[in-house]
Amino acid sequence: TPIGNSSMPYTGIFDGAGKTVSGLYFNNNEDYVGLFGYVDGGVVKDVGVVDSYFKGLSRVGGVVGYADDATLTGVYNTGSVSGSSEVGGVVGRAFLGELTDVYNTGSVSKNTGSEGQYFGGVVGFAGRTTLTDVYNTGSVSGSIYVGGVAGYTNNEITITDVYNTGSISKTTD
Repeated sequence: TPIGNSSMPYTGIFDGAGKTVSGLYFNNNEDYVGLFGYVDGGVVKDVGVVDSYFKGLSRVGGVVGYADDATLTGVYNTGSVSGSSEVGGVVGRAFLGELTDVYNTGSVSKNTGSEGQYFGGVVGFAGRTTLTDVYNTGSVSGSIYVGGVAGYTNNEITITDVYNTGSISKTTD
Protein backbone atom coordinates (compact mmCIF):
# COMPACT_ATOMS: atom_id res chain seq x y z
CA THR A 1 0.00 0.00 0.00
CA PRO A 2 1.43 3.40 -0.94
CA ILE A 3 2.29 5.80 1.90
CA GLY A 4 -0.38 8.53 1.94
CA ASN A 5 -3.59 8.88 -0.06
CA SER A 6 -6.07 11.62 -0.97
CA SER A 7 -7.87 11.43 2.38
CA MET A 8 -4.67 11.08 4.48
CA PRO A 9 -1.71 12.53 2.56
CA TYR A 10 1.85 12.18 3.79
CA THR A 11 2.94 15.53 5.30
CA GLY A 12 6.19 14.67 7.05
CA ILE A 13 9.88 14.56 6.18
CA PHE A 14 11.19 11.26 4.82
CA ASP A 15 14.99 10.99 4.62
CA GLY A 16 16.11 7.76 2.95
CA ALA A 17 19.75 8.48 3.90
CA GLY A 18 20.89 7.31 0.45
CA LYS A 19 19.27 3.89 0.75
CA THR A 20 17.08 2.13 -1.82
CA VAL A 21 13.69 0.48 -1.61
CA SER A 22 13.27 -2.55 -3.87
CA GLY A 23 10.82 -5.29 -4.74
CA LEU A 24 7.66 -3.17 -4.61
CA TYR A 25 4.86 -4.55 -6.79
CA PHE A 26 1.59 -2.70 -7.30
CA ASN A 27 -0.91 -3.79 -9.96
CA ASN A 28 -4.34 -2.33 -9.25
CA ASN A 29 -6.92 0.02 -10.74
CA GLU A 30 -6.36 2.83 -8.25
CA ASP A 31 -5.18 6.44 -8.22
CA TYR A 32 -2.22 7.86 -6.24
CA VAL A 33 0.26 5.04 -6.79
CA GLY A 34 3.97 4.97 -5.91
CA LEU A 35 6.17 4.41 -2.88
CA PHE A 36 4.26 7.48 -1.68
CA GLY A 37 0.75 7.79 -3.05
CA TYR A 38 0.07 11.40 -2.04
CA VAL A 39 2.49 13.89 -0.46
CA ASP A 40 1.03 17.25 0.60
CA GLY A 41 3.54 19.81 1.86
CA GLY A 42 6.00 17.10 2.82
CA VAL A 43 9.60 16.30 1.92
CA VAL A 44 10.98 13.11 0.38
CA LYS A 45 14.75 12.99 0.00
CA ASP A 46 17.73 10.74 -0.67
CA VAL A 47 15.95 7.51 -1.60
CA GLY A 48 15.87 5.35 -4.72
CA VAL A 49 13.15 2.96 -5.84
CA VAL A 50 14.69 0.02 -7.71
CA ASP A 51 13.53 -3.32 -9.13
CA SER A 52 9.89 -2.36 -8.64
CA TYR A 53 6.67 -2.31 -10.67
CA PHE A 54 3.81 0.18 -10.37
CA LYS A 55 0.61 -0.06 -12.41
CA GLY A 56 -2.37 2.12 -11.51
CA LEU A 57 -4.86 4.51 -13.05
CA SER A 58 -4.11 8.20 -12.49
CA ARG A 59 -1.25 9.98 -10.69
CA VAL A 60 1.19 7.10 -10.84
CA GLY A 61 4.91 7.54 -10.16
CA GLY A 62 7.83 5.37 -9.11
CA VAL A 63 8.47 7.49 -6.02
CA VAL A 64 5.36 9.70 -5.61
CA GLY A 65 1.95 9.50 -7.28
CA TYR A 66 0.90 13.08 -6.44
CA ALA A 67 3.22 15.70 -4.97
CA ASP A 68 1.28 18.80 -3.87
CA ASP A 69 3.47 21.64 -2.54
CA ALA A 70 6.10 18.98 -1.84
CA THR A 71 9.89 18.93 -2.08
CA LEU A 72 11.67 15.96 -3.65
CA THR A 73 15.47 15.99 -3.49
CA GLY A 74 17.95 13.27 -4.41
CA VAL A 75 15.28 10.71 -5.35
CA TYR A 76 15.20 8.35 -8.32
CA ASN A 77 13.39 5.42 -9.90
CA THR A 78 14.74 2.53 -11.97
CA GLY A 79 11.56 0.42 -12.03
CA SER A 80 8.62 0.15 -14.40
CA VAL A 81 5.67 2.58 -14.13
CA SER A 82 2.39 2.48 -16.06
CA GLY A 83 -1.03 4.04 -15.80
CA SER A 84 -3.85 5.73 -17.67
CA SER A 85 -3.05 9.40 -16.99
CA GLU A 86 -0.58 11.63 -15.13
CA VAL A 87 2.15 9.00 -15.14
CA GLY A 88 5.82 9.74 -14.49
CA GLY A 89 8.95 7.75 -13.74
CA VAL A 90 9.42 9.64 -10.47
CA VAL A 91 6.18 11.65 -9.96
CA GLY A 92 2.80 11.27 -11.63
CA ARG A 93 1.63 14.83 -10.90
CA ALA A 94 3.60 17.64 -9.25
CA PHE A 95 1.97 20.93 -8.31
CA LEU A 96 3.48 23.87 -6.39
CA GLY A 97 6.62 21.94 -5.57
CA GLU A 98 10.31 21.44 -6.18
CA LEU A 99 12.15 18.52 -7.77
CA THR A 100 15.93 18.75 -7.39
CA ASP A 101 18.60 16.13 -8.25
CA VAL A 102 15.90 13.73 -9.44
CA TYR A 103 16.14 11.11 -12.19
CA ASN A 104 14.48 8.13 -13.81
CA THR A 105 16.00 5.24 -15.75
CA GLY A 106 12.93 2.98 -15.72
CA SER A 107 10.21 2.64 -18.33
CA VAL A 108 7.02 4.73 -18.34
CA SER A 109 4.02 3.54 -20.33
CA LYS A 110 0.28 3.81 -20.88
CA ASN A 111 -2.04 1.03 -19.78
CA THR A 112 -3.28 -0.94 -22.77
CA GLY A 113 -6.71 0.20 -23.90
CA SER A 114 -6.72 3.41 -21.86
CA GLU A 115 -7.16 6.84 -23.45
CA GLY A 116 -5.33 8.87 -20.82
CA GLN A 117 -2.78 11.64 -21.14
CA TYR A 118 0.34 13.18 -19.54
CA PHE A 119 3.24 10.70 -19.64
CA GLY A 120 6.74 11.86 -18.71
CA GLY A 121 10.09 10.27 -17.95
CA VAL A 122 10.36 12.18 -14.66
CA VAL A 123 6.92 13.78 -14.16
CA GLY A 124 3.67 13.23 -16.04
CA PHE A 125 2.05 16.59 -15.26
CA ALA A 126 3.86 19.55 -13.68
CA GLY A 127 2.21 22.83 -12.68
CA ARG A 128 3.82 25.70 -10.77
CA THR A 129 6.78 23.43 -10.11
CA THR A 130 10.56 23.95 -10.19
CA LEU A 131 12.68 21.27 -11.88
CA THR A 132 16.44 21.53 -11.24
CA ASP A 133 19.14 18.99 -12.18
CA VAL A 134 16.58 16.49 -13.43
CA TYR A 135 16.97 13.85 -16.14
CA ASN A 136 15.47 10.77 -17.73
CA THR A 137 17.15 7.93 -19.64
CA GLY A 138 14.21 5.50 -19.61
CA SER A 139 11.73 4.91 -22.42
CA VAL A 140 8.43 6.81 -22.36
CA SER A 141 5.31 5.88 -24.31
CA GLY A 142 1.81 7.29 -24.10
CA SER A 143 -1.06 8.60 -26.17
CA ILE A 144 -1.43 12.35 -25.50
CA TYR A 145 1.14 14.80 -24.01
CA VAL A 146 4.20 12.56 -23.93
CA GLY A 147 7.66 13.90 -23.03
CA GLY A 148 11.12 12.73 -22.05
CA VAL A 149 11.26 14.75 -18.84
CA ALA A 150 7.66 15.99 -18.47
CA GLY A 151 4.53 15.00 -20.33
CA TYR A 152 2.92 18.40 -19.74
CA THR A 153 3.85 21.63 -18.01
CA ASN A 154 1.95 24.87 -17.65
CA ASN A 155 3.56 28.26 -18.22
CA GLU A 156 4.26 28.73 -14.50
CA ILE A 157 7.16 26.29 -14.28
CA THR A 158 10.91 26.82 -13.84
CA ILE A 159 13.29 24.39 -15.54
CA THR A 160 17.09 24.39 -15.04
CA ASP A 161 19.68 21.79 -16.11
CA VAL A 162 17.21 19.20 -17.37
CA TYR A 163 17.70 16.60 -20.11
CA ASN A 164 16.38 13.40 -21.64
CA THR A 165 18.15 10.64 -23.59
CA GLY A 166 15.36 8.04 -23.37
CA SER A 167 13.19 7.08 -26.32
CA ILE A 168 9.77 8.73 -26.63
CA SER A 169 6.90 7.19 -28.54
CA LYS A 170 3.22 7.83 -29.10
CA THR A 171 0.86 4.87 -28.89
CA THR A 172 -2.54 4.54 -30.48
CA ASP A 173 -4.13 1.57 -28.70
